[in-house]
Amino acid sequence: MGKRINEIEAVLTRLANGKINNPVTEAECKDPVMVEKLERLRWELIKAKDKEYEMQRKNREAIAAVAHDLKTPISVIAGYTEALSDGLGKEEYYQKILENTSSMNEMVLSLMEAETAANETSHRERVETKELFSGLLKKFEPLVLEANIKFKVSRIPKAYVRVNTKDIERVLQNLITNAVRYCRRGGKIEISFYMRRSKFYVKVEDNGQGMSPDIAAKVFDRFYREDESRSKSHFGLGLAIAKNIVEDHGGKIKVSSRQGKGSAFIFYLPIEYTPYERKRFLSEKFDDLKRRPKVIIMLIFGWIHCWLYRFSKYGLTKTPTTLFGAFISCILFPFFWIIDLFDVLITGEITYLCD
Repeated sequence: MGKRINEIEAVLTRLANGKINNPVTEAECKDPVMVEKLERLRWELIKAKDKEYEMQRKNREAIAAVAHDLKTPISVIAGYTEALSDGLGKEEYYQKILENTSSMNEMVLSLMEAETAANETSHRERVETKELFSGLLKKFEPLVLEANIKFKVSRIPKAYVRVNTKDIERVLQNLITNAVRYCRRGGKIEISFYMRRSKFYVKVEDNGQGMSPDIAAKVFDRFYREDESRSKSHFGLGLAIAKNIVEDHGGKIKVSSRQGKGSAFIFYLPIEYTPYERKRFLSEKFDDLKRRPKVIIMLIFGWIHCWLYRFSKYGLTKTPTTLFGAFISCILFPFFWIIDLFDVLITGEITYLCD
């Protein structure tokens, strides 16, 4: 027993010292069960190391992107300041300095926002979707109309989601700001809402310049810009922040775009039901069906139930037999329907339900 403990301790010491490339073998530990557990631990350490390396790589990219993007406005400010100090000042020089200072400030604020979104554990509460999104859209409507862009909003279905309101406001703000940025004057932005399979969908669509499939595949990457000419207007963090927030809330976000036609960003949030609401939701969906689908569904489930009853009458209640009964009832559905129809016509009742 003591020897096995020493073997396990030796392996753990090796792993703790960072020597995780070599697998754990029975030469190190004679107990095969412990070898399997230690090997799982080794792989978890490898995954953690890879994750740390990826984080460091992204941080290096972030620093490089910041240095690159700050270099241009700093150079511009230095040039105009030098001209002003030499007495060559013009009114437009002050305006250029102000514009580039604002650009630098936007970069710093975007970085702070991205860091907050990545590290912050947000407080969430159960909110009603219609109340949430109608309130948020009132805030952003002036931004769209001011850019001389038409703003259309669909009906908002009623559901409940558990979210941090500020986070969802940040997502919607980034998507709408992005749509305004790339939508031509006189264009249109449309916000639509719908529910599907216990998910609440939000779609932000514009008829702007759109993007190629290659760009669409990278648009959620941090610090990604379609081209350098746009680096002055934004820092390439808004969509990455939106993606992190949506996924942190248990949802997904995607983009579909056609160059020259526009883009559509779609994200969903999981709907939160109480047991009563879920039952009511399913009931309402069934009630919304037309008469023919309702009758078909009721007949199918009714006949499956009846055939299960038939099998149980003979004591065949094991799960495989019951499933087989359901299968037979579906395959021979029309045949037995005719038999029971004659049963009703002759006896006035379905015999196996009344015996």
